[in-house]
Amino acid sequence: MNTIKAISFVLLTALLLNCSNDDTTVQPTNAEQLKGSWKLTSGNFNGNQTKYAIFNGNNIKLLFQDELGFKSRFDHNVIENITETTFTYNAQGPTVYTYTISGNTLTVSESTLNTTATFTRNDDASIYDNWIQTINREVETVTPWAHATDIEFINFDSNRLIIGYDDSSGFLSSLNTVTLSTDGGVRINREARAVTYDLGGDLFLHSNANDQLLYATETDGTEINFADLLLDMPINYLSYHNDNIWIASTAANTIIFHNDLGQEQYVLNKRPYGIEYTNGHLYISTLDYIHKCQRIENQLQAIETYEISDSGGVYGLTSDGNNLWINTQHSGKDDKLIKTDITF
Repeated sequence: MNTIKAISFVLLTALLLNCSNDDTTVQPTNAEQLKGSWKLTSGNFNGNQTKYAIFNGNNIKLLFQDELGFKSRFDHNVIENITETTFTYNAQGPTVYTYTISGNTLTVSESTLNTTATFTRNDDASIYDNWIQTINREVETVTPWAHATDIEFINFDSNRLIIGYDDSSGFLSSLNTVTLSTDGGVRINREARAVTYDLGGDLFLHSNANDQLLYATETDGTEINFADLLLDMPINYLSYHNDNIWIASTAANTIIFHNDLGQEQYVLNKRPYGIEYTNGHLYISTLDYIHKCQRIENQLQAIETYEISDSGGVYGLTSDGNNLWINTQHSGKDDKLIKTDITF
């Protein structure tokens, strides 16, 4: 009997110890569970283009993509006052969000705008780095100009660029991309902020952006023609291909495709700051990013997005037939001309 009592006592003690251990297990807090990568499954968080949110203490990374495929991303320390039920997003003024976590589901709500977003946990740690392709520099030089508005290779000479910019003198400089120095240019009788060459190489098309007119000028500066494209928007950037003219109007968020048969207009969610049509695709700068686009079902769809580090804004794109070149402006720094590793 004593033996049975002893065994029973040991079993009871072990059971109580196990219960005690279970009772002291520390469950992760909501704030701790918030950390990590989340994929949006429904609703709206910080704009309707958010696709992923990655929380890490005060840091948040957001991955965006609009309905046309244009991507961007955000990485800043703007999360404050994380509690078990709320956090403050303070990018351009504080916004308090309420959140709940149930298993692998995160629900975030904001009362002022009456928005709710639902996320599922995402285990892909590389999603942020792979969201946008990195552009590498093959050639980079400080430009001999300041604040160019468009750049274009002179046809049949992949070593010379002509530069469009806001210059009332009507002189367009040209740049030798081998020596990286100016080597003349062409004088015309008006400003030419947007420039492109035709396939013959003996004349170029240009616009001063303000009067919606497109001018044709020979390479010696002789103006031979102009056309009113009947646009109700400025012409800021040009690209020419097989008698087709691509036009970007920055303030109107619009790309225009023009030829003798008519026009097509594509409204973007972002402002274009440079275009180049080559090898079946239209490359569009939106300052911080470059998007490789093609026409799909009467829309311009971005199929790839690129970013170059520490470059400032990209104003103007052109191609030498092999590589994409970009003109950049960075506040407080010199303008740069960069030959990228984007090839055709």
